[in-house]
Amino acid sequence: MPTNPLKTNQDLFTDSEIDFSKTLGKLLYLDVREVPDYQNIVINSETGEVLSSALVDDNTGRIIEGSVPENVQAEVRSRPIEGTLVAYDLILEAEGFGSQVEITVPATSKLDTLVYNKEVKLTGLTARHWSRTTRQNNGARVTFSHTQGFKLRAEGIQETKPNAKAPTEK
Repeated sequence: MPTNPLKTNQDLFTDSEIDFSKTLGKLLYLDVREVPDYQNIVINSETGEVLSSALVDDNTGRIIEGSVPENVQAEVRSRPIEGTLVAYDLILEAEGFGSQVEITVPATSKLDTLVYNKEVKLTGLTARHWSRTTRQNNGARVTFSHTQGFKLRAEGIQETKPNAKAPTEK
């Protein structure tokens, strides 16, 4: 059976396939953002009121038929759940890119020792490729917009200790 060496959308790349230290270069810690958990809610499209009786299918993200009152236009929205934390998004300066990158680490990561603009090291770094194509109707013309990128995740982060310099002889 032939195998395709190219990875498909949403495939995971690990450090055995990508040399992250060479690709990203030196990483400097800049900032951190908390990533809350989200919940799906159903709102009345006309009034913006939350319809507490409406139900959303967790697998499809669609409204369960019959759970919205008749003659009510409703839509599913996602909102953060207050007081929840599922991960941290670290903003790092990647010298190999010459720009900032965002890398997600688990909520259990210890970040209290990180100092602004100090070099950090990531453990268990992975990259997941994503892509999205959207179709837009502009009168008689149809256009497609394609975007893609990589979502970076790490199992942990630690500040790198500066190398001890050898004493100079005089």
